[in-house]
Amino acid sequence: MLISSLELENFKVFHGPNRISIGQGPGNVVVVQGDNGRGKSTIMEAVFWCLYGKEKRHDRLVPTQYPSIVNNTARKEGHNFARVRVAFEHDGRRVEVERSVRARPHMPNPTRKSDFDEELHFRVDGRDLGADNSLLYEMFPEDVASFFFFDGETISRYAEAQERNRETVEKAVGLPYLRQAREDIEKVRKDFEKDLRDVQSSPETEKTESDLKELRGKAVELVTRLNEQESALEGLNTDIRQHQRNLEEFDDLRGIQQRIQELEDFSRELDREELSMQSSEEVFRSELPWLVLGKFVRGAVETVGKVKEQAVQERIEQGRLLDQIEFMKDLKGSGTCICGTSMDADGMARIDEALVKLESALGTIQVIETDRYSWTQSDLTTAMGKARSVEEEARGVHGLEAKRRYLDDNRFRAERALERENESLRAHSAQNLREKEVFDRLTQLTKEKAVVQSKLEEVRDALNVTRRQVAELERQLEISFSKKSSASRAILESISRANRALKAFDEIVDRSAEQKRAEIEVRSSKIYTSITNKPKEFIGLSIDPQSFEVKVRAEGGDLVESRKLSDGERHVMALSFLGGLKDATHEGTLIMDSPFGRLDQTHKTRLIEKIPDLAQNVVLLVTDEDLRPDDWKSLAGVQRRFMLDHDQHQKFSRIQEVN
Repeated sequence: MLISSLELENFKVFHGPNRISIGQGPGNVVVVQGDNGRGKSTIMEAVFWCLYGKEKRHDRLVPTQYPSIVNNTARKEGHNFARVRVAFEHDGRRVEVERSVRARPHMPNPTRKSDFDEELHFRVDGRDLGADNSLLYEMFPEDVASFFFFDGETISRYAEAQERNRETVEKAVGLPYLRQAREDIEKVRKDFEKDLRDVQSSPETEKTESDLKELRGKAVELVTRLNEQESALEGLNTDIRQHQRNLEEFDDLRGIQQRIQELEDFSRELDREELSMQSSEEVFRSELPWLVLGKFVRGAVETVGKVKEQAVQERIEQGRLLDQIEFMKDLKGSGTCICGTSMDADGMARIDEALVKLESALGTIQVIETDRYSWTQSDLTTAMGKARSVEEEARGVHGLEAKRRYLDDNRFRAERALERENESLRAHSAQNLREKEVFDRLTQLTKEKAVVQSKLEEVRDALNVTRRQVAELERQLEISFSKKSSASRAILESISRANRALKAFDEIVDRSAEQKRAEIEVRSSKIYTSITNKPKEFIGLSIDPQSFEVKVRAEGGDLVESRKLSDGERHVMALSFLGGLKDATHEGTLIMDSPFGRLDQTHKTRLIEKIPDLAQNVVLLVTDEDLRPDDWKSLAGVQRRFMLDHDQHQKFSRIQEVN
């Protein structure tokens, strides 16, 4: 839609005929300048009312209150009528839309809507179609218009909330009409199925149809539940974002709480180390006697070993001598030699002599009584091993001492630090009583979000299963019907074509949305980088494929959420998104009312320089404050300039062209 002219007569604040011409001269920017209250926003309202018979209120078109449309001065003069005419070109056709409202005869003081008559003339290439403006909705649907005739308030709303971005884009590219067409095909398919049931039926097909109907009802119920969960999730996301913004003021408390948590964790770790340390110290104390007695145990082991070895040798020698003495005594007592002959006196004397020598040798042996020792050799060896083990452990006593110093020092530091942080927490909490409530609420919302997401996935999975079951029953139904008479084959083919068309529509919708998303992302990024005052830090915009949420892409690829941007940066982001959206739909005229609201001078100057590139024609509604003398130097391509003159006595405005 390329608007060529706009005429207003007795419309609201404007008295008499007023005209704005566009596209008749070099340049593509038309500036309408006037102070607040002189009718800038009324010009945009006039466009909406002329085209759609409604007024724009907060991005919505609502029914018009007729008594408020007619200019008060005109009513006093007896001219109880108002008229707006919009002329534009679209796809090579010249279109004029003229809407007027006039008080009914004999109604000198109309106050109700019923007191007025409305008249519409829709002309295409000079042919008057009367009130039939259906072609207008094909050219420029009212859902789309709000995105190409917008004001600073609209930009601010898009900067603050993006929950409806996907809906906005789908409306702008006409996807709701595709979905409506899909519903129409779905109705046609159901009609074909009804015809088919009339042609043929059987218990088997009736059972399949019954199951199919039940599953479709279940699918509808699941879709309803899915929508409810998605709505709940959107609401929770909105609440979470709001609480996150609130908590941005409370970062100190989170830091203190985190440090307290870390100190408490460290203290618990020190407690565990203390228990281990006490156990090690107890073991060391229990084995300390072994460390003291170690060298004495080694001497005892050596002495006992020597004594026991000597005792063994002495006992062996003692036994040998005793055996010899016993043997000699036996020989003497028997009186018989070992050779079997009787011994004489000389033999007896030699035996007595041998006994004397043996007893003398036996007397020289000192028998050691080893039984008086309480420890055996094995006991002493075990004690020796224990002493050596304790000595080895004693070498680690320095590590034990170092660990004790580490525990004592760190426990002292941790206790002091914990006291300081708790004192800070008490002081901070006393100043920010609401902070904990916000934090707790955010925690609760996050938990609720997890529950809703879980339910959402469950419903989505169940819906997918149900849809597969529906598809399978539909396939079985087609097979069953295909076995019937040839009269049903044509209907079956129609049903099949309808199913293919439905699948094609689903694919078209998905692809169209993604294609437009990518196109809008490219065009919005181009606009954004040309306006932002941080072109090296912020390199473009990113639009989420699912939610169509807009984020700023920083250098390096990181995404920056809008809530982390300044008001001016969010304003530029929203304006770039709207500009990219308009650019992607290839509509010709862009009307902007006071678009500089939150911008600093750098952003404002860069936007002013970019305005001629935003559309084929741009109508800029501004105040003197919006465009100061220095700003005019940055605005190129000004085709025409109009001023809004206001008569304070008569309380009406007029549009005057400035040469």
